[in-house]
Amino acid sequence: MAKVLVCDPMADGPMEAMRALGHLEVVYKPDVTPEDLLNEVKGMHAMVVRSRTKVTEEVIDAFDEMKVIVRGGVGVDNIKVEYAAGKGVETKNTPAAASQSVAELALAMMFALSRKVVPATNSMM
Repeated sequence: MAKVLVCDPMADGPMEAMRALGHLEVVYKPDVTPEDLLNEVKGMHAMVVRSRTKVTEEVIDAFDEMKVIVRGGVGVDNIKVEYAAGKGVETKNTPAAASQSVAELALAMMFALSRKVVPATNSMM
């Protein structure tokens, strides 16, 4: 059974989806410290991070069975991608994860701007 370390807070949906696969042992450590992370990665095959966890060269050097690092989000600036690749560890991300939410916010902001919502609100304060 593959072991997956989830290092940052994550919604219930993705956690349940991973567990429902049946062949993953999901270890949830949303508050792991950088120091403890060095021990937590041992024996793990995959690692899921958001923006809080920094996957440094020191963390990557502590891997003994890691195959993939998944960033739940767009960027991978908190992961030493090239260093990980040099150690045979793939890095993936979820670039379209927030696309709909970002588009909705952009439209809402355009509506607010065109209808002068902020000045109207400020005039009532």
